Amino acid sequence: MTGPAIWRLGEAAPQGPHLAVVPGAQAALLPLDLPDGLRGLARERVAARQLVELLGLPADRFEMRVFAPRGGAWSSALVVDADEAARWRGALKPGCLGLVPDWLALPAADGLWVVETVEDGVAVRLGPGDGFGAEPELALVQLQGEEPPRAVLRLGAAEDEIDGFLAGLDVPVLRDADDLRGAGFAPLRWAEA
Repeated sequence: MTGPAIWRLGEAAPQGPHLAVVPGAQAALLPLDLPDGLRGLARERVAARQLVELLGLPADRFEMRVFAPRGGAWSSALVVDADEAARWRGALKPGCLGLVPDWLALPAADGLWVVETVEDGVAVRLGPGDGFGAEPELALVQLQGEEPPRAVLRLGAAEDEIDGFLAGLDVPVLRDADDLRGAGFAPLRWAEA
C-alpha cells in the first residue's frame, strides 16, 4: 500500500508530501440526527446546533468537520477543541497534505477492523465510515460493543487485553497490511474514503 508519509505531530517532520496525524482521542467522531433532505450550509448549521446541545459548549469552543466517507449525505462530524485545532494547524510543516485523527490514516475496508497501538493509546478503524482513538481500557470496551468483523489487521505493540479479545473473535488476525489483498480485502486509504 502506498501513499504519502504519515507524520505524527510532535515528531520529526518528513521531507516532501506527508499526512499529519493527531491523537484520535482528541478528535471525536460524533453521529448526528440530520433530516435527509437538508443539504449544504443549512445541514452544517443544523449539525453545529446539535453539537452545541450535545457537548454543552458554545460553538466557538469547538471545530466541526463534516465526515462523509465515499460521498453522499453525511450524518457524522469530527469534533475537536478549537484551541487544540489552532495549535495543531500552527505546527504543520511545508508539504502537509492534510491533518486527520490517527485512526483515519489507517487502511479501511468493509468488514475489516484495523487496530493499532500508538504512543498515546489505541487507534481503531472499524471500516470506511467509523473509527476512534482511546486509552487501551476504553478501546477494549468500545470494541466489545461492536459486531465482529470478517478480519482484523493488528498493528503496533502488543496490548494483552485487546489482543486476547481479538484472538477470541474467531476471525483472522493479520499482522501486516500487505496481507490484506490476499485475505480478500481491497483497503482504502485516507484520501479515498
